[in-house]
Amino acid sequence: MKPIRTFIAIKLNNDIRHALINIQKDLQTADANVKWVEPQNIHLTLKFLSDTDPSLLNAIKATLDKITRTTPAFDITLSNLGAFPDLTRPEIIWAEITNGALPLMHIFNKLEQELDFLGFKKEGRAFSAHVTLGRVKGLRNVECLARNITETKIPAGLSQKIGSLTLFESKITHQGPTYTELHTTSE
Repeated sequence: MKPIRTFIAIKLNNDIRHALINIQKDLQTADANVKWVEPQNIHLTLKFLSDTDPSLLNAIKATLDKITRTTPAFDITLSNLGAFPDLTRPEIIWAEITNGALPLMHIFNKLEQELDFLGFKKEGRAFSAHVTLGRVKGLRNVECLARNITETKIPAGLSQKIGSLTLFESKITHQGPTYTELHTTSE
């Protein structure tokens, strides 16, 4: 069977998604060259698996189930906006997760360990708890964009209880990526 592109993420509740969509609209006033994440695709990525042999899907699902069973539910809170690598040369625009970042790192580390046994490479960089809002594609109006990122505030108390993980398939199309839910663990 042909490999499929997959990743592991946390689905975000409607309150968070709607707030982030409004923040994207505020940031778009900079008229910068940014490919914004489509509203239906906003999520919190834990691990990108890339090309995945379909014969491994059941083992991946079992791994997610095991991690969910052994990890108590916790809350996350979004609090800041920023950019990687920094605001002077932004490539990725993100919303930071402060409250809940440590349990997310714990889950990420479990995923790294468990999926290593299935042949998935460990990440080459440290985990950063964030939600990607857009990818900068050029330098047009980047100063205005940086100012908008600095001045735009995330609404206070934007939080969610986390108790499940989701395995997604990602298909690249001419209209952008489409994500299909392959498995969500029960809370």
